[in-house]
Amino acid sequence: MNRKPSLKQIAGFSVLAVALHGAAIAAEARLTRLVCTVRAGSGDEHQIDIRNSASQVLAKDTIINYGVKWARPTMPGQLSGCFAIDKDLAANVSVSQAIKLGPGAVPQSCTAFVSSTIPLATHGKDGSVEVRCADS
Repeated sequence: MNRKPSLKQIAGFSVLAVALHGAAIAAEARLTRLVCTVRAGSGDEHQIDIRNSASQVLAKDTIINYGVKWARPTMPGQLSGCFAIDKDLAANVSVSQAIKLGPGAVPQSCTAFVSSTIPLATHGKDGSVEVRCADS
C-alpha cells in the first residue's frame, strides 16, 4: 500500500532537519578562547603573547588563531593570522609570536582562539606541514 506522508509528518521532518543544521553550525563555531596581549617592539614589529587559558594542555601542532585591532591617526585596521605551536603548551603558559603592523599603527586589542573546525596542523607524507587559519 502506497501512502502519502501527512502534512504533520512533513513538518516534523522539516523541523528536525533545521534543528540538525543548527546544531552543526553551533558545533562548527565552537571556539576555545585564549588570553592575548600585544607588546610593543621596535618600529612596526610587535610581539603577541598568547596564554593557554584553557583548562587542558594544548598539544603540539595546535593551531592558534589571532586577531589584532590597530589604529593610525587616519584609519583603523585589523591583522589576523594563525600559527601552529611547536610543543605542548600547558595551562597558564604563554607562547609568543612576532607580528608586523604598518608604520605608525598602534595596537588596540588582541584576541586569540583555537577552533574546533581546524584544530591542528596537517602533516604530509613528504614532511610538509599545512597550517590553515579558521574564521572567528
